[in-house]
Amino acid sequence: QTRRVRGVPGGVINKQGQPVVEVLLVKMEGSSHYLFPQGFLAPSESSRHAHQRVVLDLCYDFSNQTRLAQKPIIAAIDPIFSQYKEISSSYMDDHVNTDNAWMEVSAATVHDNQNIMSSEFKHGSGVEEVVWFVVTERPDLHPNMAALLRKTLSMLKSFNPYTTAEELLQETESELSG
Repeated sequence: QTRRVRGVPGGVINKQGQPVVEVLLVKMEGSSHYLFPQGFLAPSESSRHAHQRVVLDLCYDFSNQTRLAQKPIIAAIDPIFSQYKEISSSYMDDHVNTDNAWMEVSAATVHDNQNIMSSEFKHGSGVEEVVWFVVTERPDLHPNMAALLRKTLSMLKSFNPYTTAEELLQETESELSG
């Protein structure tokens, strides 16, 4: 989940000439690191539906809400998830396991262009905190997640704290020559 950081009404905040985004992060109980909302794919469930279900359950405790309370949440989330885009499908090391295990991962990004996703979070089971992290610096993430965030920020053409000074110089030179 990402969205542009807004300053003055309608204005996007920039850093080094690039728009700044916020990324949705969760901290699980007993953990010292933030994570992207993540979970498992149920049998015969699409990746998009699984991603939406996980965000709803972790960030809004959706399964424990009444049908009446669920309706406005769904009304806000459904249009955002129409922007669903898979950014990676690969094997990554399992940061929870200590036996060098690998797991198959499908990562996606959903960008909230209108900033309509509510920040009134109700933590789901096992969740200590849910935050919109303003990406003007590197969040304390597992290296796998940092790589996915870097890819997402590049795709969105947003400020990217993972980009080195040398990479910025190369990008500027190629823009000037092209």
